[in-house]
Amino acid sequence: MIHCGTETLPTLYDGSTKLIRFAAGGPPEALSGLPVRIVEAVQAAKGAAVWLGVRTPGEGCMLTVPPANVWVVWVEDPASVPVAERLLAWWRGAGGASGFPDLCIGDVRDLERLLLRRAFAEAEALCRRNRDLQFGLSALRAGLAEETRPSPELLDLVENLRLAGPRLIYQNSCSGGTITVPEVPLTASPSGSAGALVQPLPIWARGLAGIDLRIVDPGEEPGVLAVTLHAADAGQDLAHWQVPAAELRAGWLPLHLDAALSSSCRALELRVGHVGANGRPPVLGTAGTGALTEFAAVVRESDPALAAGMLALRIWGGVPGVGTGEARHLSAHPLPKMLECPLPDPVVARARLVSKHQVSHTVFAPFGPGRLLLHPVRGAVSTACLPLAEETGFKQAACQVVVEDARCRTPVGCKLVVAVPGTTPEQAARDEGVLASSGWIVLDRPERPAQLVADLAEPWTGPVDLYLFSDLPQGGTGWWARTVFSRFSIFLDWHAAWASEPVLPSVPAIGVAAE
Repeated sequence: MIHCGTETLPTLYDGSTKLIRFAAGGPPEALSGLPVRIVEAVQAAKGAAVWLGVRTPGEGCMLTVPPANVWVVWVEDPASVPVAERLLAWWRGAGGASGFPDLCIGDVRDLERLLLRRAFAEAEALCRRNRDLQFGLSALRAGLAEETRPSPELLDLVENLRLAGPRLIYQNSCSGGTITVPEVPLTASPSGSAGALVQPLPIWARGLAGIDLRIVDPGEEPGVLAVTLHAADAGQDLAHWQVPAAELRAGWLPLHLDAALSSSCRALELRVGHVGANGRPPVLGTAGTGALTEFAAVVRESDPALAAGMLALRIWGGVPGVGTGEARHLSAHPLPKMLECPLPDPVVARARLVSKHQVSHTVFAPFGPGRLLLHPVRGAVSTACLPLAEETGFKQAACQVVVEDARCRTPVGCKLVVAVPGTTPEQAARDEGVLASSGWIVLDRPERPAQLVADLAEPWTGPVDLYLFSDLPQGGTGWWARTVFSRFSIFLDWHAAWASEPVLPSVPAIGVAAE
């Protein structure tokens, strides 16, 4: 067995060139100029362990991985050759032939010749690897310039991605708290005013397409709600919105950009103020910060205790430089006028089993991030419920379902239902009084996913419950029917998602890429 001292252990695995020396006494003076690290090896007694990097064997640790970048094992005394060979045999068994050191038996001149020969071999190998890398890069450039031709399907996909509407990338739950927008001087913008309300944003500037604010009380005329998007790391204003009190409505106020930002700024702040002392200022909704206290809204140059959590926000993202409104040219495959909001993993994790079964196997469980296992049961319908908080303009719910076990030969029926809170699982299973239902979809082959879509007749504002069902419509045991629901998304109607029309910035946004 091979041991080393505790202090020597880190030095055995660094990138420096090393040689292991079996000899008594210090290294010769001729070795002082060699660019190698000498690691002394000793054996306590015949047949005992070999110790590296210590003069006297003692307390240390046993090695299971050979040291790194060792070129030579040098033996000056022929009597130590069996010990060195035993070390090399352990080396070959633990680390393989790759990087195996050479054995040198002789004096300093023999060692120098072996080290020089090894140095030339390493230099030649390095040149060979560098040449192969250059050949590979040249072939890659030639392939990209001359041979690569994207298929028409790929071009259509890229084009549709560019035409896709913004996606909801952040939303906090409105806790019911409020905060009154502070007054700012008529001649000052919220960015430079000391009394503005400052809300740090949990997002970078690149890809930012818009921000929604929750208006609880629109206030009274005359007055203007002034909002500035400020980049603290760049010291500049990226966009500025001015909304007269007459245009404010209770609900979500969409502050959009002409195109998604392409700026690389990372420390963003939303600075809000009310211009006009004669009118009652608007009141904004707030949400709790939880453990992220750094995102609490504060009034500039005032007591931080005045903050009432963070503002209720919805943040939208898109492809940098692409307009957020109507497409300026026709698409081969036009996309629907709905905004997709993928459900984050913590929201999906709130789902619970609402049907009772007395079986030996697991019926319902989280099956990875954003995935839910809902195993069908013989003679009963397995039902799970996922409650969702209030949304404005809720129009559609969708998810993917698949039987993941290839051994399953039993058809499995699945269904997705959107219902108002208070709807019983039995009513949801019968589609009685529900908002939308996907209908039963039969999965007759394993490992082939299907899409469940529940489309509401009219946009809905308020909380909902998503019911998931799995069943064995043709009977059977369903031992291998491991049914997994995933990729949950809701879609908001473009026109019903906000209480007001989208507001564009009053000054051009900075950092928008040219089309």
